[in-house]
Amino acid sequence: MLNSRYKNDGKSIIPLKGKQKKAKREIINKFLRGEFSLVARGCVCGAKEFELLSEKDAYGLPCAVVICKQCGLIQVNPCPDKQTLNNFYKEYYNKLYDDKMAYDTAFYTMSIRGENIIEYIASITSDFNKVLEIGCNVGGILNAFKSYGCCVHGVDLEKNAVDYAKSKGISVECGSAKGIKEKYDVIVLCHVLEHFFDISEELSAIKNLLNDNGILYIEVPGIYSSLGNIQFDFLDFIEFDHLYYFSLKSLSNVMRINGFTIVKGDEPTGACIRLVVKKDKNAENQTTTTNLYNETLNRLNYLEEQFQKQKLKHYIFRILKAMPMGLKLKIKNIIKTR
Repeated sequence: MLNSRYKNDGKSIIPLKGKQKKAKREIINKFLRGEFSLVARGCVCGAKEFELLSEKDAYGLPCAVVICKQCGLIQVNPCPDKQTLNNFYKEYYNKLYDDKMAYDTAFYTMSIRGENIIEYIASITSDFNKVLEIGCNVGGILNAFKSYGCCVHGVDLEKNAVDYAKSKGISVECGSAKGIKEKYDVIVLCHVLEHFFDISEELSAIKNLLNDNGILYIEVPGIYSSLGNIQFDFLDFIEFDHLYYFSLKSLSNVMRINGFTIVKGDEPTGACIRLVVKKDKNAENQTTTTNLYNETLNRLNYLEEQFQKQKLKHYIFRILKAMPMGLKLKIKNIIKTR
């Protein structure tokens, strides 16, 4: 374990509001009653030996985060089973994370992100027209591709978000990659891959939807990409429904194992990992990986040491982050007048 503060003591490191505390209690009670379940599994690389990093997530929920000794991939194991995850997303996701952004705001924000994704992809190839986004939410990213002149389609499991996307003229349906029949030049996975219960199964379905020269764009939170920010803390990074935690190297490992070749990727400080891959035509399902165990563990231990040296700054940041925007503005104005 990285430190004693990662023990399963039920304590949240994030200030929780009333509805968040209630959601947390209900989730824990469902585990105690057997309504929510965990399942053990092997690593994506096939190994079954792990080292425990944390027993809880940032909200104080039980969450066994481990690192694979063979490849260094960080993952949750045992993890919530498929039914538990489905129920969590349906009943508790927005309540626990207090994350119900207005659809109009989300659409605008995602449209800007879509423009950045297009710019990134266009630096590789201009030969794309048909675009599919898996986990498209309200369709903002697809809206950017549509404005760029592409033929777009999306799938998402949240019906209300799908209905909103349709109201914006975006072709979207409820479902997953497994329900799609056509092939695409570009497939987008933006902050989705880390939620997959079975990465290999999902990537197999996605690979079949790519044209021969098609590309898959992936964006995920990175365990190294935020190390430049004083507020970053690995425990603060852990969430119940994030089943995998990537570095650019470990994500590249996962993609190679699943029959993809790397086209372009980066891991800028303070931002997310971006990776573009395509189908590997020469070697399906490679078994060789780079062992990142020592490199990853050393970096996490270094990060924990830095956290211990700067606890006060971390705590102040968390308090400020949890404050209502109105209160933040009042404090800012008071500081300005002095």
